[in-house]
Amino acid sequence: MKYNRNIYLKDFLIKLFDLFNTKAIEFLILRNYESLPDELRDGGDIDFILSSSSYGRIYGVLSDMDGLDILISSRRTVVHEFVVMYEGILYVKLDFHPFEDWHGAIYFESSEIFSGATKYKMFPVPSAFHQAITMLFASYLYGGFIKQKYMDFVKPTLANSKELDNLVPIFGEKNIDAIRDFAKQDISEKKLLSRRKSI
Repeated sequence: MKYNRNIYLKDFLIKLFDLFNTKAIEFLILRNYESLPDELRDGGDIDFILSSSSYGRIYGVLSDMDGLDILISSRRTVVHEFVVMYEGILYVKLDFHPFEDWHGAIYFESSEIFSGATKYKMFPVPSAFHQAITMLFASYLYGGFIKQKYMDFVKPTLANSKELDNLVPIFGEKNIDAIRDFAKQDISEKKLLSRRKSI
């Protein structure tokens, strides 16, 4: 019989979310969640935000899950990364974040992201604004490029967002204006990328 990864993925995620609810793990999935739990988009990882109290407990909770083996566990202040194997077949990378930061400056506390969360299928997800910012920053800040596949969602979400102003104290008014202008297509991708060094 041919191995069907998606059958194992769905079973894994249903059991994982049930375990999180049983153990009172406060979580949401940051992005790329639309096809979950049926399919993992692009075969990539799953990015979670956890409350600060849940973040410190995640290793113990995953260790208690039947059928799950933790192959790699790497914990830093900003993320706890796991590579896990489920039922001896399915490999999945899970990234758990307690907040979103840039060089130690926290621009989103988990409580802030949870306050705007909504339910999607069987799990919570962030507001459109929080999702758009994390989609942009994941490549722009951390990689120095713009991930084009997200821009159809990011640009209209950020173009007229008043919530962007809340990021001015961390990133500076000119940089936030540049992000807004990029979202409105008033400046080029190259121009936005040129501002990255000033952040």
